[in-house]
Order: sequence, then structure tokens, then C-alpha cells
Amino acid sequence: MDDELASKIVAAKSTKRATKQMIYEHALRLFATQSYARTGLRDIAQAVGVEVASLYTHIDGKNTLLFDLMDYGTRDLLQRLTSVTEDVGPDPLARLYGLVREHVAVNCRRQNQTLVAFNEIRELNEEQRGKIIPLREQIENLYISAVDDAIAAGRMRHVNVRITVYGIVSMGRGVATWYRPDGPLAPEDVGSEYADQVLRGLMTTESLAAFGDEPIKLSDLIDARS
Repeated sequence: MDDELASKIVAAKSTKRATKQMIYEHALRLFATQSYARTGLRDIAQAVGVEVASLYTHIDGKNTLLFDLMDYGTRDLLQRLTSVTEDVGPDPLARLYGLVREHVAVNCRRQNQTLVAFNEIRELNEEQRGKIIPLREQIENLYISAVDDAIAAGRMRHVNVRITVYGIVSMGRGVATWYRPDGPLAPEDVGSEYADQVLRGLMTTESLAAFGDEPIKLSDLIDARS
């Protein structure tokens, strides 16, 4: 009897976890495709296949649901990009290339997350925005550090660093509006193409001369510094 009860408890918890995951997945899709404002809890409940009242067993409300999605997505992106800069080493061009490639690839793989994070931050309250914006600034600072260091090393043209970084991030975010998973390019391919274009637009003539007309690769940048 105890074993049977334990099995039922485990099964119930597993079902609860699965339902909560479905709520987040469908909410993310609906927020991305029809906006947060136009999505009601009834829409989410219908997509999941549960009653509206039962949603509150798993979430506190629609606004908290949006915050959780943004918070997780932004923290995960920050962790991924931080890992990239640590993996490629101190070379600033390699860091910038790695940041752009990974960031764009993530935007391709997580299109709905990217769209919601950009379009719906205004729907968060002041306290919630106060938690998300510093995370975004940490991401921007990874880019700023790479560009600053590349300029200081004489390998990149003198540009307005903050405007340049905003432009890079905005351009990379745009892939979420057109990328097709069933298309000919993998997310990493798109990321590499973007990274090549960003570096070619910013590097000095002398730095570019070492790479010729072939697409710049991360391995080229790492080899060039050794």
C-alpha cells in the first residue's frame, strides 16, 4: 500500500511539473505571436487544455508568468555569453566574434523568447524591470569590453562604442523575425555570418589584411594571436 501511495505521489508531482512546463511553453508562444496584452489566461488555459482556475495551481498570474520567462531567458543568455568570453580567451576580436556568433545563434534557436524579451518589457512593473535591465546591461558590457579592448589594441577603428554595441545587438535580434528552422542554414551558420560582417565593418584595414576575402572564423582569430 505504501509503495502504491508513493507511486501515485510521484506521478502526481510529475504531472504537475509537466503541466507547468506546458503553461510556460504555450504562454511564451502566445505572447510572441499575439502579444502579451492580447493574450488572456483563458487563451493559455485553452492551449494547455486545463481550466483557467487550475492555472493558479502552477502560477501566480499572467504578469508573473511574463517576468519568469524574461528572467530565465536573460539569465541564461548572460551565462552563455559569459562562458563564450571565458572560452575564447583574452583576444578582443575573438571575444567579439564569439559573442556575436553565440548571441545570434541563440536568437535563431529561441525566436519566441527573443521577441517577447524585446517587445514586452514595457509590460513589466517597475520592480520587475529593475531586475531585468541590470542583466541586460551586463550583456552589453561584455560587448563594450571587447570593442573597447580591440580599439585600444589598434585592431579596430575608433567608433562610438555604446552606439556600436547597440547596433550589433539590435541587428542580431532581428534574426528572430525571419529565421526558419527548416531553412538551409543552422543557427551557428547564421551566427558566424553575422560575426564575420560585424568584424569586417569594424576592424582596421591593417587587421583585415591578414584574413583576405575569405570569411573570418573564430579559429583564425585564435590562431592569429598565438
